[in-house]
Amino acid sequence: MPTYRAAPPASSEAVAAIVCGVLAWSCFPLGFVAIWLGARARRAARENPERVGGEQLALAGMIVGGIFGILWLLFWLAYVAFFVFAIGFGAFHK
Repeated sequence: MPTYRAAPPASSEAVAAIVCGVLAWSCFPLGFVAIWLGARARRAARENPERVGGEQLALAGMIVGGIFGILWLLFWLAYVAFFVFAIGFGAFHK
């Protein structure tokens, strides 16, 4: 009869990565924090699989955080580009 072991609990960094990834839709730098925390959590889970879990949770946080982080980055680049072009074309001159 096979014996089953319970999976190790998810690390706090993996949980923080998914939370930061989900909250990144409202705050620009949280997406990149989620990527960083997810990478740390995945490394810890790979190095010590019998004690640290949550590798898939960390990966999900990295993906969601990366998507929102890139979208925010594109938004801010477009925002700055608008003002650069507006000033360059004299939109704010009398």
